[in-house]
Amino acid sequence: MIKKLKKLCKLGQLQIMNLRHNCIKNIIDGKFIENSFPQIKDFLIKGDPGLTAYNNLGIEDYYNYYYSYGRYFSPKNILEIGVRYGYSLISLVKGAQESNSFSSAIGIDNQSYESGSERIAFDNIKSVTDKFKLINANSQKIGNLKTLVGDTRFDLIHVDGDHSYKGCLHDLNITKDILAENGIIVIDDIFLGSCRVFQAVNRFLKDNATLFDVQILNCFRGHALLRKKIIGAVSSVG
Repeated sequence: MIKKLKKLCKLGQLQIMNLRHNCIKNIIDGKFIENSFPQIKDFLIKGDPGLTAYNNLGIEDYYNYYYSYGRYFSPKNILEIGVRYGYSLISLVKGAQESNSFSSAIGIDNQSYESGSERIAFDNIKSVTDKFKLINANSQKIGNLKTLVGDTRFDLIHVDGDHSYKGCLHDLNITKDILAENGIIVIDDIFLGSCRVFQAVNRFLKDNATLFDVQILNCFRGHALLRKKIIGAVSSVG
């Protein structure tokens, strides 16, 4: 499995470079990824596939990536599309708390993946912070996220909702305008299945060629990190 992901990761970088030329950047140093965040196991629900993955696939560092993003990028405001039980949001928040930057978090989920997950996610996240809000909504039916989150600009946005090509592309398009300059979008599961999420990332980058840098990380099913460039510091593409 790991060899397959590494091959896909290399292929993915080549595909993106063909679309974006010099877009591949070292947004986060791989050496920074933490290997000391076992606490997330306390939040895993019995019978949850996440727990099975921990036990059988040797990916116990999966949520360490999210924790590391919170520490490394020090986001003040965090938004997540696709919350489920709240594991990744908890990890992001704990990392941001560790860097003394955290202010608030918002999660958007319509419980289509797991009925009743919002209650569990609320209890889980409440145990690490009370500075959060969960919104029961379908992001695919939202054209402007400001109607839900107001004028807040987010330093880090995690996109883990609809995994179809059109669904993921829609989520990326509605998040870009509420992302702060130099902000980070984390897209999960880019190598899942037929790589439809990865293809959506490719399309998004092609449509926004001068706005983002990207880095591909080989963790579990793959992450793409997109960093929004600072206005006035956008270089030409060529």
